Amino acid sequence: MPVEGATLDVLTLNIYHDRADWPQRLELIVREISALTPDVILLQEVLQNPDLPNQAETLAARLGGYEVYFVSADSVANPKRYGNAILSRLPVLQVNERRLRPHNDYRMAAHARVELDGTPVDIYATHLHYGGESPGEEAVEIRGTQIADLLDFVDATRAGDAVIVGGDFNTRPDSPDLALFEGRLRDAYVAVHPEAAEDLPAHSTLNPAFFDDLRRIDYLWFDPNGLTPLSARLILNEPNDAGVWPSDHFGVLARFVLH
Repeated sequence: MPVEGATLDVLTLNIYHDRADWPQRLELIVREISALTPDVILLQEVLQNPDLPNQAETLAARLGGYEVYFVSADSVANPKRYGNAILSRLPVLQVNERRLRPHNDYRMAAHARVELDGTPVDIYATHLHYGGESPGEEAVEIRGTQIADLLDFVDATRAGDAVIVGGDFNTRPDSPDLALFEGRLRDAYVAVHPEAAEDLPAHSTLNPAFFDDLRRIDYLWFDPNGLTPLSARLILNEPNDAGVWPSDHFGVLARFVLH
């Protein structure tokens, strides 16, 4: 029987592929995540090539106890692959993927249905169109198409009301492309921190050591019919003593409770 009130910790993090001293950054990421042990981790900018083992698999092996599901627009035969991953400590019941339009933008959505105390929870990870530091109408339109595809993918694969969609959306909270979520899914960080809806620099998920325009572009969306966020916060947001940061993005960690 499903256990009402079970909690689920989910982290989303853009890992900045292999730039800025990946070996040192990996150690920082492992150290902090090991102390937090989230149930599910959503990763963006995951890279593998002949000289670099798949970064999601490397992280999972270092952490221990996580199953890895990696998706990429690159062929499995390609020596270099770049994409998104879902890592789960919970049993994985089903996985799916969808390529988002336009296909020449090489954007993917990953889906993993996990089991939390007998309840299926559908979790999705994606990384949407960039379009530059000051994207114009074309970038907003492209992301709107991708969000429409993403929501269609969710509708086609979800099992019930427990749904979480996370990742790097490359757009600020007040951008019109995110309006497609209205009435469907809610922003977990804003649900806990209402003032963050104004996109204040204090809530930026972009690391000021790498970016001048501080914005919140990394999200965990949830269906309020099945889940309620109990907490949400930025993590992996401090450098080590040598000035090395875990990534050019901060992670967003949220705890949800099942209805």
